[in-house]
Amino acid sequence: SIQVGGLKGRVRMAKPRNAATEVYGFAVYLTSFVVMFVILVWAYVPESGLHAMGVYYFPSKYWAIAAPMFLLFSFMMVPVVYVGVNFRTAVAFHAPNAYTPPETYTATDRDRHLRAQQLGSVPPIYDLPTALVNRAMFAD
Repeated sequence: SIQVGGLKGRVRMAKPRNAATEVYGFAVYLTSFVVMFVILVWAYVPESGLHAMGVYYFPSKYWAIAAPMFLLFSFMMVPVVYVGVNFRTAVAFHAPNAYTPPETYTATDRDRHLRAQQLGSVPPIYDLPTALVNRAMFAD
């Protein structure tokens, strides 16, 4: 019997369902080190050294710099492209096909507003049109 956080009772350990996941993960981990070692040998050893090791077919050394730079640039462009795609696909706030839910109370719902004034109470809260908010916040 073990007491944990004020609770007293038996603690059961969860049994792993499948050990293959850990084995595959470890294999990929080791493979990544082997691949990195091969790439570094290819990048730093001169061609005569590679020929001495019996390696005659390999890519140009240009790719030792170009490929990592391309990957780095690609990863840096992901947020820029993501924001650009969202801006491109978004509907303009003042567009007539922009969705406005039917439950929206706008200032044009005069009946509700007048009824509240006649009863002497505070008028209900209403939503401002998005075009009006954009004009107020982003006008020059």
